[in-house]
Amino acid sequence: MDRRNFGIGSFSETPAPSRYPLAVSLRTNIPADKKTVSKMIYNILLDNKKIGTSQLENADPPMGVVFGTITFSDTTYNFDFFSKYCTDNKIVAEIDHDDKIIVAAAIPNIKVFNDKGIEIIGEGCSISGMDSDVYDITILGVPYPFYEEEFPHHIKAYDDKFK
Repeated sequence: MDRRNFGIGSFSETPAPSRYPLAVSLRTNIPADKKTVSKMIYNILLDNKKIGTSQLENADPPMGVVFGTITFSDTTYNFDFFSKYCTDNKIVAEIDHDDKIIVAAAIPNIKVFNDKGIEIIGEGCSISGMDSDVYDITILGVPYPFYEEEFPHHIKAYDDKFK
């Protein structure tokens, strides 16, 4: 049975702390030897300016989700930048000024491109994280068959769970 057609998640859905109702933990406790890391580097643009890259090393294939840690192109892309950007652009976000944590809803002007210049288009793209840890980018609802073509390593890892 192809589980991708039934919306069965491949990650542990850990409830978000009540302080951050928008936060959904997509991180898993996958051992390092089981992660499906691609050598592909994806460019992240905000308002058509490159802000960093990600390997989009994590996934939930049945939901068409990919996400990964962001390597910013410079240190100006931090909590202060994203909290101001979300406020100025009226983007829904949970913002904790004390701990410098931000969990933004979909940010319309974020674009992610593969090394061939093809945009990874989904239903929404968001950024979350904190200055004292990492920031992640999440792309929700990447449609099939594009998802299978762009992220075959994630599909394989997911399918291997059921063998």
